[in-house]
Amino acid sequence: MSNTLKDIKDIKIQGAINVAKAALKDLNAYGTDLKFTTRSKYLKDIDSRSSLLKKTRSTEPAMHNVLDNVLTSLKKTEDKEELKLRKRLYDFCKAELTMLISCQNLITQNAAEILPKNPKILIHCHSNTVIDIIKNLDNPKVISTETRPRMQGRLSAKDLTDAGIDTTEIVDDAIADVIDSVDFVLVGSDAITKDGIINKIGTRTIAEIASLHKKPFYVAAGTIKTIKKIPIEIRSSDEIWDKKPKSLKIKNFAFDLTPWKYITGGIITEKGLKKKQDFKL
Repeated sequence: MSNTLKDIKDIKIQGAINVAKAALKDLNAYGTDLKFTTRSKYLKDIDSRSSLLKKTRSTEPAMHNVLDNVLTSLKKTEDKEELKLRKRLYDFCKAELTMLISCQNLITQNAAEILPKNPKILIHCHSNTVIDIIKNLDNPKVISTETRPRMQGRLSAKDLTDAGIDTTEIVDDAIADVIDSVDFVLVGSDAITKDGIINKIGTRTIAEIASLHKKPFYVAAGTIKTIKKIPIEIRSSDEIWDKKPKSLKIKNFAFDLTPWKYITGGIITEKGLKKKQDFKL
């Protein structure tokens, strides 16, 4: 398994957009080094590589969608020459990368207009989009969960403190104790589905508590993450307890589904603030 495939699978590459970017770079590098015989064989091998990348994380529609976009565009060309096909692959991968970067920038800009000034925010897990948004807000204060079991919240806390932002970290179970002290909740999302958003396990709990305490719950995510349905990834029990009793069963849900009724603030996208009815699901 290549480094990129392993790093995506092992969550060494963090954040849905970073995963999508890494997959595009890997696909282009693979296509550049791939031995060329015929157009059909080249396309078949690129397709196989794309499938391998998608299998590393079944719950990353941003990665799946951009890879599908590249394959669809490549198959529509009539080029048969080696150099032209490799150049086409490079161009299509670059176009998707450019789109992802533009999307993130637009979400950050839109969030600055939508969210209140001088906010106190509760965040969960690690989202590069959320971090960029917070860095762009006026005088934010942040409460960040640890986000067990892989402690991705520590990455958020480090990014924010390194940027000079007032940040406090809490254990996941302290959410109810701090919710009244924040203005709103802001999380990222791995997928936008007809039933709600898929995000790091614990997101639904936060959303339900926020709803109970009448605190707006916002999601920051690009429309590239839209998908009709997606499975919930169940990861190794070693992430929770590496030397557990032999007879003990552990179910390590990596994500959960937050229903639309709890997304009270809406989804901040590259196209502005959106609600369920704005998505073609």
